[in-house]
Amino acid sequence: MPDDLITEIRSVSIEERRTDGTVYRLLTIAHATAIAARWKIPLAGVELTALQNGITPQRYGRNRATLALEDQTRLLTASVAVIGLGGLGGTVVELLARTGIGGLHLVDGDRFDGSNLNRQILCREEDLGRSKAKRAAERVADINPAVQAFCYPRFFRSAAEPLLPDEIEVIIDCLDNVPDRFRLEAAAEERGIPLVSAAVAGMAGQVTVIFPGDRTLVRIYGEKHQAPATGVEGTLGTLAPVVTLVSAMQCSECVKLLLGRADVLRNRMMVVDLWQNSFGVMELV
Repeated sequence: MPDDLITEIRSVSIEERRTDGTVYRLLTIAHATAIAARWKIPLAGVELTALQNGITPQRYGRNRATLALEDQTRLLTASVAVIGLGGLGGTVVELLARTGIGGLHLVDGDRFDGSNLNRQILCREEDLGRSKAKRAAERVADINPAVQAFCYPRFFRSAAEPLLPDEIEVIIDCLDNVPDRFRLEAAAEERGIPLVSAAVAGMAGQVTVIFPGDRTLVRIYGEKHQAPATGVEGTLGTLAPVVTLVSAMQCSECVKLLLGRADVLRNRMMVVDLWQNSFGVMELV
C-alpha cells in the first residue's frame, strides 16, 4: 500500500487501553470508512493495511487479546464456503463475518418459509419467500462491510459441479440431508481442502473435521448406498439452542484450520445433548 495511506491511518489511530491496563493502537470504524471512501479502495484494504502496521481495526478490538495481529490478518485474507444457509449455515455466516473471515461464499437454492423462524437466525417474517443466499449476503454487508460475500442461490447437488472458485480454503457443511453431505465430502476431497461437517436434531448435535482421504462420513453413517436419506432431524425437529451451539463449534473449528492449529476434530466427533447436559468427543476409527 502507498506510504501516504499508511501515514494517514497512523495519524488518525488512537491509543486504547484494555481492562488489564495494557494499551494498543486502534483505528475507529468511522475513520476506516472515511479513508476507504477517500482513497476509493475497499474497506478490507484499509483494515489490512492497519493490521499490517500494528494497528487494530475497532471491530476486532475484543479479538486482540486472543488473536494476534497476524492471526486477524490471516483471517481477513481467507476464503470459506458455507454450503446450506438454514439453521446451522445462517449462524455460521453471522459468526464468521463478525470474526473477520474476509471471503464468504454462500450457497443455498432454498427460500425461507414460516417453519424456519424457530431456529434460522437470518429468517424474519418479512423474509418469508426470499432467497436464503441473498439474505445471507445482505446480513454480511450489514454487520461487516470489510467481508466480501459471494452469493450462490442454487443447490449443491454434485461433487463434480464447478460451483466454487479455486481460492476456497475450507468448506463448511450445513446441509440437511445425508446424500448431499457425501457429495460435499467428495467435492472437498477433490479440491484437497478440509470440510467441517455438522448435524443437529432435537436438542442434540455433532461436529467433525474431515481432511481429504479420511472417509469420515462412512464411519458415521455407514456406506453411502446404505446411509439414510435424512437424519433424525426429520423426526425430532431442531431447536434453536443446539443450532446456535453447534454452529459456534463449526466456526471455531474453521478458525483453527485457517490459523493452522493442530487441535481440530479430525478423526473425532464432538457430540452434545443439551437435554442431558452431555458433551463428549468420540474417536472415529
